[in-house]
Amino acid sequence: MKNFSKIMLLAVIAVVLTFGAAFAKEYNDKESGLSVNIPDDWKVSSEGNVLEASAGEDINLIFETLKADDVEAALTEAEKALTKELGELKTEKTAEVEINGMKAYIEDCTAKEGKINVSVMLLATPGKKMVLLYYIGTPEAEKKHEAELTAIVQSLKPAAAEETEK
Repeated sequence: MKNFSKIMLLAVIAVVLTFGAAFAKEYNDKESGLSVNIPDDWKVSSEGNVLEASAGEDINLIFETLKADDVEAALTEAEKALTKELGELKTEKTAEVEINGMKAYIEDCTAKEGKINVSVMLLATPGKKMVLLYYIGTPEAEKKHEAELTAIVQSLKPAAAEETEK
């Protein structure tokens, strides 16, 4: 029986060590009707219509819920702010995709001669709002956090009505 207990304890420790970083907290935005899961070990802050998440100094995600009438202005402002902070952006590719039933437009860019990757996503939510998602990170940080970034994007979904009422 002692051996069985030791084996079970080792198995539990192995599972916790293997999947410990995989646990995430769900964030629901009442205004946009959007839900996203962010890994527990990421730093998250929220102010007004902006949610910011980072996995250190080399990678940042910013979610901004836009007012319906200022989408063009917000895109222009985002481009200006990114260009001011990072210099000229070089567009690598653009795409229209669907994420969990929501339409999105994505533009992937590089800055600082390829030393910084930038992705801007405009997402139409079921709440008839537009969410602007910026991703800024080094290629090394992107590779290191690839699984987490993929999980974050795949977790984007309409928030349940009762969750957005909080």
